[in-house]
Amino acid sequence: MKKVTLLGLLMSLLFVCTLQAQNRKGLELSETNKEFLRTNPERGVCTSYEYNENLRSLGFISSDEELERAITKQINQDRLDASQGKMAPIYRIPVVVHVVHNGEAIGSGPNISDAQILAQIEVMNEDFRKMAGTNGASTNAAGADSFIEFCLAKVDPSGNVTTGITRHNGGQASWAGSALDAFKPGTIWDPTKYCNIWTATLGAQDLGYAQFPHANGVITGMTGGYGGGTANTDGVVMGATTFGSSQKYPAGNYNAPFDLGRTVTHEVGHWLGLKHITGDSNCGDDNCADTPTQAAQSNGCPTNQNTCGSLDQIENYMDYSNDSCMNTFTNDQVARMRAILNPANNIVNRGSLVSIDATPTACSTSPYFTIAATNSPISATQGTASEVFNLTFNALNGYNANTNFTVTNGLPPGATAMFSPTSMNADGAFTLTIGSLSGVAAGTYTITISAAGTTTKTVDVVLTIGASCNALATNSTTVNIPNATTNGTEVAPGVSTINITNDVIITDVNVTVNIAYVYIEDLRIELESPSGIKINLVKNLSGNSGDNFTNTIFDDAGTTAITATTNVNAPFTATYSPENPLSVVNIPVGLTIMIAQCWKLLQLLQVMQ
Repeated sequence: MKKVTLLGLLMSLLFVCTLQAQNRKGLELSETNKEFLRTNPERGVCTSYEYNENLRSLGFISSDEELERAITKQINQDRLDASQGKMAPIYRIPVVVHVVHNGEAIGSGPNISDAQILAQIEVMNEDFRKMAGTNGASTNAAGADSFIEFCLAKVDPSGNVTTGITRHNGGQASWAGSALDAFKPGTIWDPTKYCNIWTATLGAQDLGYAQFPHANGVITGMTGGYGGGTANTDGVVMGATTFGSSQKYPAGNYNAPFDLGRTVTHEVGHWLGLKHITGDSNCGDDNCADTPTQAAQSNGCPTNQNTCGSLDQIENYMDYSNDSCMNTFTNDQVARMRAILNPANNIVNRGSLVSIDATPTACSTSPYFTIAATNSPISATQGTASEVFNLTFNALNGYNANTNFTVTNGLPPGATAMFSPTSMNADGAFTLTIGSLSGVAAGTYTITISAAGTTTKTVDVVLTIGASCNALATNSTTVNIPNATTNGTEVAPGVSTINITNDVIITDVNVTVNIAYVYIEDLRIELESPSGIKINLVKNLSGNSGDNFTNTIFDDAGTTAITATTNVNAPFTATYSPENPLSVVNIPVGLTIMIAQCWKLLQLLQVMQ
């Protein structure tokens, strides 16, 4: 048996985000939904649970645990703010509805009319605001006003006037399972600015589904991060006959008892982080203390129903009751949704699209402008002279006022700020150069840029100045290296673990190893990050008969690849780029490695062909 010693794990950061496309076609229903349809074959079901469990199993969105941590943290902060007298603002969300049809005339079949769509937006506002005198006025003492409102977009992503309704001939009569997911990327509007809702004829008994929120900065999947196909499918999918209200627009095409718009309220609740009231299991947990546990979703309007030792809350929008029975979001459910929408929280495509106590610019035809940073955050090491942020300026609805740029907060002490150009009144790009950085202390700086024209808008950029790379922890415990297989079965590798016991800002990951072994061609060495992502530092040094790794550093910046070495380089006391890039396991800028986060080095002898 050979020996290995891991001497150091050095950290800094580059975040790479790539993602495969997801596929929900043919997903099997959950046992909860199966049982519901067995006993209620005439009903339909929500398939959000199945849809998102598949995304999570593929590593495309946050795990339930990761999302719950983000929600709980923000709920605690929101409650602290409330205890200090801060008023809860109104969150307003611009909506675009994509109508997918099969060539039918407007108002026929799935090509639902504008009036039916407007009726649905009205219902959503009644429900989320617990509006008196409407079906959304809760009859349950636990009912709460969410202070969340919705408006159809009046400006599209290009700045053109719109109705907030798009129509697309999908070329097929129905969309079973997740077939519509392949259609979404070609129709979606920027999900950081709009809540996208698609309506179509869905598969049998599928009423709709929504994509759950994703906690930004959480590394998921083998390629790490959230983006690509998953970002391009974010939103809500509804059966066309469940969209709108037969009370408000009787001429529409509906499927009673899902004809009063509450099925959409239910799915938007999922989009904002709510679970089914059953917790999708028998007497399960929906993470809301004020919703009674419930054994199964309700059928009809079963008043006085008791399935888990307490009166079921059949009025709750997250049950399966008839639309006419639904009228309640509880205080805890409201707290979850508002935590998801709070711009201070790190939830992808949620906080970025809300307007606080104001009409969203996407819902207004008044002239306005937007500014955005395209390369924030930036990481630099101490001694760097300057860094440049790239930004864009967009003038919309005829805006042409001269708009001046300034830094109003967060500039590192001793640093300078220079804009080029210093003002704009039409679409274009500009830059902010942060200079005189060589003497700036290490740390993360959030810099606020203000653009003042007929109104003032701000955007934050983040600059992290890292100290020179230092070993955060070491593990000098001797670890045996096992043979790769036993009787044809791969064995568990030898594992050396480094536990980071303090909170640190990550800007890069390098690995230093000492391995005593003759003929390194036999070795396979992997690095595993705290999120479980693995990369090969060394896997196939075919023909390299060198002995030992002595103070060998693996660094993406290494000018020589480890795969390009030969025995003459032994014992490899130098810096080499690894077989697979370390950037795959890097941590997003601004996050910290928390206490008890473990990095592992795995090594074993590989079978040579």
